[in-house]
Amino acid sequence: MAKTYLSTVKYVIKTEFTVEGIVDKHDIIGAIFGQSEGLIGEEMDLKELQKNGKLGRIEVEAETKSGKTLGTLTIPSSLDRVQTSILAAAIESVDKVGPCNSEFKTDTIEDARREKRKVVTERAKELLLKMGLDMPETQELTESIREKARTSDLKEIGVEKIAIGPEAETSEELILVEGRADVINLLKHGIKNVAGVGGARVPLTIVNLAKGKHVTVFVDGDRGGDIIARQLGRAIKIEFISKAPDGKEVEELTLKEILSSLRKKVEFSADFEPRRDTRTRPQRERTGRPPERRGSRFGTDRRSPSRPRSDSLGPRTRSFGNRDDRPPRSRSFGDRRERPSPGRGRSFGRQGDVSEFKKEYPLKANDLGDFTKPMKELEGSLKARVLDDKKKVIKELNVRDLLKEMGKFKGVDSIVLDGIITKRLLDEAGKNKVKQLIGVKKGRIEESKEVKVSTLY
Repeated sequence: MAKTYLSTVKYVIKTEFTVEGIVDKHDIIGAIFGQSEGLIGEEMDLKELQKNGKLGRIEVEAETKSGKTLGTLTIPSSLDRVQTSILAAAIESVDKVGPCNSEFKTDTIEDARREKRKVVTERAKELLLKMGLDMPETQELTESIREKARTSDLKEIGVEKIAIGPEAETSEELILVEGRADVINLLKHGIKNVAGVGGARVPLTIVNLAKGKHVTVFVDGDRGGDIIARQLGRAIKIEFISKAPDGKEVEELTLKEILSSLRKKVEFSADFEPRRDTRTRPQRERTGRPPERRGSRFGTDRRSPSRPRSDSLGPRTRSFGNRDDRPPRSRSFGDRRERPSPGRGRSFGRQGDVSEFKKEYPLKANDLGDFTKPMKELEGSLKARVLDDKKKVIKELNVRDLLKEMGKFKGVDSIVLDGIITKRLLDEAGKNKVKQLIGVKKGRIEESKEVKVSTLY
């Protein structure tokens, strides 16, 4: 009995045949063995080759059509290239199958190792890509370690758990930002005399922390940042204000952008007013606006301490003379006149009634229901979690990677992030059919019919 198992298949002979009559498969194989015997020498005898494991089992695929038998022979070979070619030519010499004339024609001799090489190459590519994804770059490892080292300095003070840097309490200069994520970003870039307000309502802890310090407010480049700056101005004495570039949040700024914004700080005015909403009315050109004009963006026409001022809530009049005629302003933190809050008969300045201030600005977070727990777990991590409809975590990633990774989570139930829900993030979520976005707060975005937005503040 012929040995049909080959330890190594090098080539595969494929021969097409036509027999002028109806024959069976064993007739075709018998004709091949019979008519090739002794034709190409004893060493190339088909039976001997099969016994020695150099030739595999001959497979025959045949069909009958119009009184003829048509089909294909497949013969695996472990011989070398020359011997395999001689064998294929010998099979073509078979001209009869039984009493019927026949024609055998070798179509191809395939290199089985070439096909294996293709499979090996494709698999090697997959393994290489997978290995590359799992192995972080040196720069990425360095940045990760550096970021953890810097953010490890983050502290929390007061009953409101205000996030501050390690030098916020001891330094004479204090930078106030909007939230915890902003504090972490500044710490990451080496700025340590920073504290987060935590929203538009100013905590009592911030009021106490700012006493006796030179305070700079650093807010987002939108109307929301202007509103927070005005609220802070009612509660504490602010010396300077810095703003992120238009449309950007402090938490997403690079070191270059942070330093540029802080260098461009201007004096904070008692008459500071938030910018108008550009969604309903175009924003006015900044250039060409005289700095002494009332209502300028950063209120550079600060009231001189030598001018008389009324503490009543009635109408106030003001003179806009030449700036050069005004007395020089002092940057020291001397006595500051208490400023009445609009519509109320009390002041919340640095020397105001602290108990009244606490009633005016209570710290209260929104109830996020089932998302309260994952939001609390993500607090201060600058990470995001992708959840399914059963609130199970599909993946956790950095907030900064969320935009480019969003396409991988098409149609998910919800994404919870320790950051601000921006317009770009909302648009991308809508494109990928994400049902809900839950964040700390939202930027200047409009309501979306496709994506439900919920925020902690």
